[in-house]
Amino acid sequence: TVSCMTGAPTSGSGACSVQATSEKVGDTSVVASTAASGDFTAASGFTSTNWTPAAANAGKSTYEVDLDSSMVGQNVTYSALVKDEFENLVADGIKVTFTLSDTNGAVTPVTVSCMTGAPTSGSGACSVQATSEKVGDTSVVASTAASGDFTAASGFTSTNWTPA
Repeated sequence: TVSCMTGAPTSGSGACSVQATSEKVGDTSVVASTAASGDFTAASGFTSTNWTPAAANAGKSTYEVDLDSSMVGQNVTYSALVKDEFENLVADGIKVTFTLSDTNGAVTPVTVSCMTGAPTSGSGACSVQATSEKVGDTSVVASTAASGDFTAASGFTSTNWTPA
């Protein structure tokens, strides 16, 4: 509940206004009332607000690779869970880029990417697959253009590619 006094900010106007914010995604309905006259009838405009997620936050978002060891030519899955600063899942359509760094002879794409909400809309998650053409090691870091590098989840962040 928020309140204001009439005449603020303009004395004698009979009007007042308030501002509100939310750290959580969802809907808020607005009803104006006074103790003397009860609820007001809404004039023109909005009587509810839909709070949407903020931008991706690297410190709240996580990533991992599903296998720490895989045979050359076999795909591994790179997954990300993207959240905003208040730990809400981000909206669908946020591009996550996985930067792959090869050592000891591994050959993978330099980057692979996916969009949040694929395959499950509203999940804040996405995943993509890749493989190495040669034996070696590949480490991975995930990021979005707006947030920087994510925090590694409890899973793996590198893969050792073994002979097929």
